Amino acid sequence: MFDELLLSKDARTSLQAFLDKPAHAVLLTGQRGIGLSTIANVLAKELLGSKNLENEQYFRLLAPEKGTIPIESVRGLQSFFALTVPGNAVVKRVVVLDDADTLSTEAQNALLKTLEEPPQGSVLVLVSHDSKRLLATIRSRTTELAVTTPSKRQIADWFVVKGYAPTDIERAHLMTEGSIRQMEAILSGESNADIDTVRAVLAGNTYDRLLHIDAMAKDKEAANAFVDNLVRVATVSLERAAAQNPATLPRWQAVLQAGVTAQDALEKNGNTKLVLTDLMLSL
Repeated sequence: MFDELLLSKDARTSLQAFLDKPAHAVLLTGQRGIGLSTIANVLAKELLGSKNLENEQYFRLLAPEKGTIPIESVRGLQSFFALTVPGNAVVKRVVVLDDADTLSTEAQNALLKTLEEPPQGSVLVLVSHDSKRLLATIRSRTTELAVTTPSKRQIADWFVVKGYAPTDIERAHLMTEGSIRQMEAILSGESNADIDTVRAVLAGNTYDRLLHIDAMAKDKEAANAFVDNLVRVATVSLERAAAQNPATLPRWQAVLQAGVTAQDALEKNGNTKLVLTDLMLSL
């Protein structure tokens, strides 16, 4: 099933090695947008020998709710692991924790108890784009598998096979910095809500921009996504301005600088609402 995914050669080899000899827990890490969640689900299917996880009794998916995976969801795994599974399969139960780095410290400690005494026949698949936010004790009790980003040529070839024009692929790659998920959305003509929000913010006045803050301040993942996309839009616009409209260069340089400053502040776990407020006032 991995043949259906866009993977680097190293990532494909590592994933197959894990399937051949699965450990009780694996930590998938990599750049946002390369499809870690999809890879985790395919891995779960392979481990369970299942074609449809939605109807799979012995599969659980834990994903963020309002920006974090609730501790109650982690505690609820105890009853799941207590299920008696018929048959002699090596792997009988699989849990995927998507965006595991959104687990609170308390939730990570609750998960740690499971990792310290792993249930027989069970595999936990943790997905993280920022593994530094996970406790060192969590990371040390998992097999880390770094999913390397495919090369630009490999990405381009992948989309060419799907029927997209090379010039469109190049433009999408530039706009998204190689985010496969976002490239697919752009090339397929799907609405990219994140990019649309950035454009709306840049087109509005200061009051309009400040109206966007409350919704994003409650969800740090949404705030990070917005700032990342703002930086991407500014980077692409700078390159276009240099070639087509030099008079707008100062504007895009200022936007890019404001975006990078906000990225750094969020990375350091600054107050999300304050960071966004400063950003909106700087645009």
